[in-house]
Amino acid sequence: MSEPNNIQEYLIQLGASKVGFADVNGLASEFIDLPNGISIVLKLPKKTIESIEDENYEKYWKCFHSH
Repeated sequence: MSEPNNIQEYLIQLGASKVGFADVNGLASEFIDLPNGISIVLKLPKKTIESIEDENYEKYWKCFHSH
């Protein structure tokens, strides 16, 4: 795999499903010096989500970290 030439490619190589960027200037006063935001999407298997619904957090934790 070649070296990524930008942060989006880098995050996808690390396993992110999607990566997006936004100008968040002025949205939160505590982050006034951080005008840009990055959203990272990670697809999870259905069984991981079902673990949350069942409040089985230990199973969720194991499943989430196995991907």
